Amino acid sequence: LDSFPSLTARADQIKHLRKTILNLAVRGKLVPQDPNDEPASELLKRIVTEKARTRRSTITIDSELEPFAIPSSWKWVALGELVVTGPQNGISPRPTKRPDAPRAITLTATTSAVFDPTQFKHVEVDIPDESDLWLREGDLLFQRGNTREYVGIAAIYDGPPRTFLFPDLIMRVRLTELVDLRFVHLAAISPPARAYFAANASGASATMPKINQTTLVSLPVPLPPLAEQRRIVARVDDLMALCDRLEASLAAGDDIRRRLLKSLLAEALAPVEAERELEAAE
Repeated sequence: LDSFPSLTARADQIKHLRKTILNLAVRGKLVPQDPNDEPASELLKRIVTEKARTRRSTITIDSELEPFAIPSSWKWVALGELVVTGPQNGISPRPTKRPDAPRAITLTATTSAVFDPTQFKHVEVDIPDESDLWLREGDLLFQRGNTREYVGIAAIYDGPPRTFLFPDLIMRVRLTELVDLRFVHLAAISPPARAYFAANASGASATMPKINQTTLVSLPVPLPPLAEQRRIVARVDDLMALCDRLEASLAAGDDIRRRLLKSLLAEALAPVEAERELEAAE
């Protein structure tokens, strides 16, 4: 937080501020923990029961390999513990100029970590309406191959059903409804997750390293109680919106930037101050 002023002098530095916000979020430092929340260990029990009915094998996290300390009410899980369908690779049929041909998204549709429906190409393929290759709302998409900076980047598909196919260089998973999809997504694009994918990507091509399905489902995810997942998502939305305004304000002058920065710091520090007051009262 003390570094925020130096991170906002130029527009290109705002991305470091965004990374800081995500880093705080997945470490339990963005919102205070509520002792009344059901702990993540109980949530995980229900997820395990659900997955047992589907007879899916589960990859777990070795306690000795946990990346960093998390609050006591949280639980480290592997992404695969939250997956109910997938991972599934897409297809890569040959492109066509026929405007009535099916549409397949390209890698650039997810590179920003937000789904972009304008990035697609028409492909020569006949896919039944009931095929699982059609994307549906809530699908979590990971890039199987890209540069080391972007390999493994994730985005949530929020478009209409039976409209887009996904390519072979993208893997799709569907998560249990017992967790907040948007929290898992922000955990998957946070700095620790990005470092994990970069370190575990491999392949003969230096410009296009790849991750496989085992690497994907082994991604360590810090899992808070469900209520806290939702609070974190809401706080991240607020702070990212302020980052958007900070970026826009750079062109408008330093005075506006300073006032917005003060607002951002107040938002970020609010849960910290609340926690200190609670500790003092106790």
